[in-house]
Amino acid sequence: MGADTIDATDAILTLRGIRKAFRVRKGLKALEIQALDGVDLTLRRSKVLGVIGESGSGKSTLANIIMGLDTPDAGQMMFDGAEIDMHSRRVRASIARDIQVVFQDPYSSLNPRMNVFQLLREPLRHVPFDSKNALWEHCAELLELVGLDADALDRHPHQFSGGQRQRIAIARAIALKPKVLVCDEAVSALDVSIQAQVLELLADLRERLGLSIVFIAHGLSAVERICDDVMVMNGGRVVEEGPSAQVLQTPADPYTQRLVAVSRDIVPFRLMPHDTEA
Repeated sequence: MGADTIDATDAILTLRGIRKAFRVRKGLKALEIQALDGVDLTLRRSKVLGVIGESGSGKSTLANIIMGLDTPDAGQMMFDGAEIDMHSRRVRASIARDIQVVFQDPYSSLNPRMNVFQLLREPLRHVPFDSKNALWEHCAELLELVGLDADALDRHPHQFSGGQRQRIAIARAIALKPKVLVCDEAVSALDVSIQAQVLELLADLRERLGLSIVFIAHGLSAVERICDDVMVMNGGRVVEEGPSAQVLQTPADPYTQRLVAVSRDIVPFRLMPHDTEA
């Protein structure tokens, strides 16, 4: 939802006027591609904001800027009431633990040489624990939060299904108790029934931990299930935004109307309460 329509105290993350261009070479010519063109974003506390659009819409570039993996050419960022210098590595490092990410591919986001305990221990390396047993118990609690048993700590990523790997990735992302979780196409690589289980998990974690979530997707089925608010991107701009039900049920912009029309031709999945794969 637009930053001007939400009280500042209700927003955990606000971006204003974000611009980002990339130079690409085409033959002998250097062209400038405007990936983001004056994008505003507001994420409400303990809410889920869906960012949707087709490939090339700018949503992945926006995610990288939120996570500090890239810097904008122009724009402002407010996080938890404070303005953030997006060009300062020191400042970005200071909020890194508060903004964590779950990537699209659970098959490549986990180091295959590490067991689950090592994977969960990695983000906790600067957190003091009384003993290794205390650290082990903490990691077991993280697994419990995502619906996995403690005996998974001794196993390696290749021993799990895709849905289970994504649960491990989520456990690692919440290890430092972040305020914001960025889900960058976090369910799109999973089977449809497994997607439903992971979405149910994210909704549960939002409630239990008070997480605010930026949920980036190109399909609408997942967005309809989990998102409170939606912003639609096309060509590096926000073309429509508002409450999820309003935007997806009565879209005003022709681009959004087309996305919704295409999605209605696909039977949406239902949440599956008992899926052993996930």
